[in-house]
Amino acid sequence: MNRIPDDIVERLLAVGPVEWGETATQSDEEHINQFRNTLNLTRDNFDLPDETALQGVYLEGSETIICHTGPSPNSAAHARIIVATWNHLLELAKAQLAAEAKP
Repeated sequence: MNRIPDDIVERLLAVGPVEWGETATQSDEEHINQFRNTLNLTRDNFDLPDETALQGVYLEGSETIICHTGPSPNSAAHARIIVATWNHLLELAKAQLAAEAKP
């Protein structure tokens, strides 16, 4: 088993369990306003400048968004956790298909 980096262990333990969720059904403009409010809360909480980079999960080699984890100092670690988990599940899925294909 590969060793989990210390900063990732720290973030996992600090955040604890997470769950899947979804927003209410709303227009694009309402989603954008909700996202804007979330960005403002994060900016205020972490005293961030007006212009920040968004951390997230993207299709490999592209800027196609799977999910944004935000602009906070913790967001990069959160994105790394999601990427590692996704890629681990991808490898398990490939192994499962290969095992099932064997006679």
